[in-house]
Amino acid sequence: MSKKITASKKTKKTLPVQPLIVGIGCSAGGVEALTQFFEQVTADSNLAYVVILHLSPDYDSQLTQILQSVASIPAIRVEERVAVAANHIYVVPPINT
Repeated sequence: MSKKITASKKTKKTLPVQPLIVGIGCSAGGVEALTQFFEQVTADSNLAYVVILHLSPDYDSQLTQILQSVASIPAIRVEERVAVAANHIYVVPPINT
């Protein structure tokens, strides 16, 4: 005689789903390619994008504002540790690279 063991609904745990993270790195000359890319990203891609631009820490990058002007998802300049969410762009400033 075999027993069939099933888990009750009370014992099942649902873990939060973490988004897939897409890392994109380029030099300052890649800003146009980044804008063209983010113009095509849909608001429901369910991906999180981390952008790292190779610049001097002395340069005041406007990349976050540039990407926000063309993207259908929020662009955020990362100044401290943040929880990554799907459908967001995270721009890492040169000082943190």
